[in-house]
Amino acid sequence: MRGTNAAVNVPLGEFDLIYSEGDGNNIHAFKMRYNTTRTDYAYLGAAPRAMAVEDLPSPVIAHVFVRGNPNNPGAETPGHFLSCLSAGDPTPFHSGSGRLELAQAITAKENPLTARVIVNRVWLHHFGAGIVRSPSDFGVRGDPPSHPELLDYLAIRFVESGWSLKKLHRMILLSETYQQSSQDNPEARRQDPENQLLWRMNRRRLDIEALRDSLLAVSGQLDLNASGPPFSLTAIPPVPHRTVYSFIERGRVPVFLSSFDFASPDQHAPIRYSTTVPQQALFLLNSTFIAEQATHLAGRAEAEGGNPAKRIQALYRFVFGRNATVSEVKLGEQFFAASPEENPAATETSAWQYGFGEFNTSNGHIKTFAPFSYFDDAWQAAPTLPDPINGSARLTAAGGQPGKDSQHAVIRRWVSPVAGKMEIPRNASRRCIGSSLAGRQQRPR
Repeated sequence: MRGTNAAVNVPLGEFDLIYSEGDGNNIHAFKMRYNTTRTDYAYLGAAPRAMAVEDLPSPVIAHVFVRGNPNNPGAETPGHFLSCLSAGDPTPFHSGSGRLELAQAITAKENPLTARVIVNRVWLHHFGAGIVRSPSDFGVRGDPPSHPELLDYLAIRFVESGWSLKKLHRMILLSETYQQSSQDNPEARRQDPENQLLWRMNRRRLDIEALRDSLLAVSGQLDLNASGPPFSLTAIPPVPHRTVYSFIERGRVPVFLSSFDFASPDQHAPIRYSTTVPQQALFLLNSTFIAEQATHLAGRAEAEGGNPAKRIQALYRFVFGRNATVSEVKLGEQFFAASPEENPAATETSAWQYGFGEFNTSNGHIKTFAPFSYFDDAWQAAPTLPDPINGSARLTAAGGQPGKDSQHAVIRRWVSPVAGKMEIPRNASRRCIGSSLAGRQQRPR
């Protein structure tokens, strides 16, 4: 089987005769893993940079794939604009890959669709529903516009203003339609129960991003600094940065986001649908994040000083932006009178500590120790790794990731909850020291 003339020893020149689609898939997978590993190592030590797209010197000629099979190319098809949106046969692109010509065709004055789609999306975000209620489908199977003349007018004004979204927002927000009340009108509701004719302003529900930011704002914890590295929404303690800067992993969307109608990152989602499910109330009742913000809010009111009535007024100003009414103050005072003791029983703390420090390789001792600040499926120094100081160091129940050197070794420390003398067998002591030298975990001798 392994001889020179064995059947399994195929000459390299004849390998293409037995090369199968499965072999190609395996080679492609190996290349992907190799490139991913190179990218990860380059990211950990490289300067900040941005990804960019560059045309090939000689663009690849495109073909129609018969029945969608890339291994069965059909007729040659040069790049051009969409035939269904072109008058007659579209002109093929000639400059490079055609990306610039495609962008020019999309924004061309002769293309009536682009401006109307953008205007409809802006209208949707201000009113909760678009003039066309199927924002990604302007075809015959989509919903017709409720106000076609208005859509045309806004699109024309948008193009004439230099495609300025700022001017479009201003025009919509200054209109009487946007500024009207959301009060009910029985006669109008009888004729137009879905409010397609906009006889009143729709009441809007906060999405999960705005809800989280509002909770941080009323508790006085919201960090308004712009930009910054992405962070995990499930990190403990919570990161007070705006939710727009959070990190979303497509395959692991936090459960509480899905409960509040967060759009799937894997699918095209032109609009979010509002649902009312028990998980939303359970999150508000049991979430550690909600409890912490309530504690901070109570601390803000406590800092105002004075009697309970004054603190109640402070709470209403922080949360609702107005003073409490007489009946609301009375209800609040009843709640204060029925509150439990101010000093609840202390909770037990764990004897285990997780952090990093400097490890002396000569004597096997820990010189310094600093606890990890965040927990997100693992103890780590920052809500999102790599951290500038500790790199990708982290500790999990089954192991973790070592520090970058002996000055930043990860440490799993146990501190006895009681005073006394403890003896550790010699073999166990050697195992602890060997584990420390690996930079993964350490238990004090």
